[in-house]
Amino acid sequence: MLRKKFVYIVVVFVCSIIVLADKYKEDNKSITRNEVVASNRSTNLNPFPEQQSVKIKENVEDVANEENENIKGLEIPLAPKNTQSLLLKRKAYTVSFNKMTNQPDWVAWCLTDDELSGKVSRSKDFYEDPDLPLMHRVVSEDYKGCGYDRGHMAPAADMKFSARAMRECFYMSNICPQNHELNAGGWEKVERACRRWAEKYKKVYIVCGPIFSGKSKSIGREHIIMVPDSFFKCIYTKGKKGHQAIAFIFKNTSTKQNINEAVVCVDKVEKITGMDFFYMLPDDIECEIEQSCSLKQWQ
Repeated sequence: MLRKKFVYIVVVFVCSIIVLADKYKEDNKSITRNEVVASNRSTNLNPFPEQQSVKIKENVEDVANEENENIKGLEIPLAPKNTQSLLLKRKAYTVSFNKMTNQPDWVAWCLTDDELSGKVSRSKDFYEDPDLPLMHRVVSEDYKGCGYDRGHMAPAADMKFSARAMRECFYMSNICPQNHELNAGGWEKVERACRRWAEKYKKVYIVCGPIFSGKSKSIGREHIIMVPDSFFKCIYTKGKKGHQAIAFIFKNTSTKQNINEAVVCVDKVEKITGMDFFYMLPDDIECEIEQSCSLKQWQ
């Protein structure tokens, strides 16, 4: 009798171990599976995944062929893979801030004709960007005595329609070290041209930023800010004659630069920067307009 009871207890004990072992095995699988999913999510650091851009492009294919061009975010470029910059959305523009150079990779915005009639006065001050980590919050004092202007990427004259937009365009994250002759010369002339085109075509999409090549100088008192070798600006619109795009590259020097001599095709800027501009357009349209560099087409 005691032997039977002992056997019974042993059987129950063994069965319990088997059940617990199976349960542990299943739980462990679940944990491992969840860890893999979490790992896959955390390693997807590219803010502009190629797969996502394809989906966006498919969704806007028909929209781009409509008579009235109205693709939201068309001005935002597709960055190279593994780009780790901070993407910051403002009221009037979007900026990709590079923590290595302490300035934007690019700044993009859509300028419309109705925004040109604003009455907001130009700000007299520059501000540190409150949305950046403290160690990257460049201040106006960083430029003091450096020999370079605080060069706007999105210009103040485009922001007169809103007090908030005006203040945000004076964030230091929208600023690059720019030679005064360029800032007050060819660069400003292109800014004025963009406003004329916005008035003429009702809407223009603009993206601009610095270009670094080789060893660059640096400035800064509290933060190290790299000095760009050149600057680019790409513009797109759709007029009565169809889609058109143009680009400019200016050297960051004291040499006087003519706007006509700075004209290049968008394709050239893409090769230099590694970015893909106006990628939401249908491929055939994008390919055609990005090979054109005729300033007469815009006049």
